[in-house]
Amino acid sequence: MDRLPGEARGFLLEGLLKTVLKSKNAAAVDQVYVRRFLSIAREGLLESSEGLEVLLYMALAMEKEKTLSLLSEKPEFKEIYGILSG
Repeated sequence: MDRLPGEARGFLLEGLLKTVLKSKNAAAVDQVYVRRFLSIAREGLLESSEGLEVLLYMALAMEKEKTLSLLSEKPEFKEIYGILSG
């Protein structure tokens, strides 16, 4: 996540937030991650590496196929997509 350029981070943040907020599978996410997400959001750090990692975990737990589809949209996510779809 640290190597992602700002534009890619913004795109990823927006896509992951949409996935998480629209999902009906909230019960699939470990509450530790939900609490961490809320803490990171309060601190205004959602676009940080940790914020994106927490959101990515949540999105994968809730909507794996949609999340992988999002990651396949930009070449900047190729490495992440490869690891997760492997």
